[in-house]
Order: sequence, then structure tokens, then C-alpha cells
Amino acid sequence: VKEGEQEEGAPAREESKVARSPDEGAVVAEAAPDAEPTAGTSDGPSPDPSASSDPSPTSAPLVKRVERRVAEQWPSVAHKNAWLLFRALCKLSMKGRDSHVAPATQHNEQVAIQSKTLSLELLLNVLTHAGPALRGSLRFVQVIRQFLCVSLLRNCTANVPGVVDLSLKVFIQLITHFK
Repeated sequence: VKEGEQEEGAPAREESKVARSPDEGAVVAEAAPDAEPTAGTSDGPSPDPSASSDPSPTSAPLVKRVERRVAEQWPSVAHKNAWLLFRALCKLSMKGRDSHVAPATQHNEQVAIQSKTLSLELLLNVLTHAGPALRGSLRFVQVIRQFLCVSLLRNCTANVPGVVDLSLKVFIQLITHFK
């Protein structure tokens, strides 16, 4: 076959432009997952990738690339989980009772205060026992600036004395450990 020509049965020229990996067949198969296999052949792409019992040879490089990307972003999975948990606690401490979602009942108000109090207590515990991984990480400092400071501003002006007290304790820990 000459360089400018196309073999019979080869993917169209458009599809070959899309496939930039060394294994072009896998990319073309992924680009058209609902392509029907030809009559008499059983090696066409299956519509459900989880239906095959053996792992695809093209999934191994993808998994390695994803693992490498996670390793570049976080020192470990535990660091990422700690960051996600810290951010979730900050967001939970900011939440109040949404008046447009539920009617103002005493039970809803109590649940909102309890969840806010619990999240502030957990944040206080994290900041009190923070190690060098938390104090020295730029990502944790950014989540403190972006979420925790906003939460403290909202909670220091709350009408509930327990929430204000916990917010001030968290603020003192920030001043003490994160100058």
C-alpha cells in the first residue's frame, strides 16, 4: 500500500486523525463503542466493557497514567482523603437551615445547629492536633483560606452561643498554629 492510499477495511482517515496513541485500534474502538460486529466474527467491541472477564490490554496504560497523575498531585491517598474531609467539614460548618427548602420547625433548627456544632468541634480537633503535613501543605492552607475563614466569619456572628464559642476556639487555633 502506498503512503497516500488507504487499505481496504482500514479505519477512515478521520478516525485515524483522532487516534493519537500507539495503539490506534483501541482509540477507534473506544470512539465507536456501539459499532456492530460483522457477521461471523466474535471479536468486535462489546457494548458493555465490564462484560468481558479479562482486563483490556489498553486499560493498563490508562490506569498507570491515572495513578501517576494522582501521585503527582498528592503525596498519598491519605493526604487527599484528609483534604477532602477537611473541606467537607468546612462546608458543613457553613451550612445553615435553608428557609426555602424546609419550613422553620424546631427539629430542623436543632439538626442544623447540631451538625454545625459537630463540624466545628471536629475542625477544632483537627487544628489542635495538626501535624507538619497539615501545617506545611499549601493545599491545606488554601482550603483554610477559602473555606474555613468564610465559615468562621459566618459562625462568629451566629445567634447561638455554642456556635460562636466553638468558632472563636477554632480561630484561636488558627492564630496559634497557622501564623
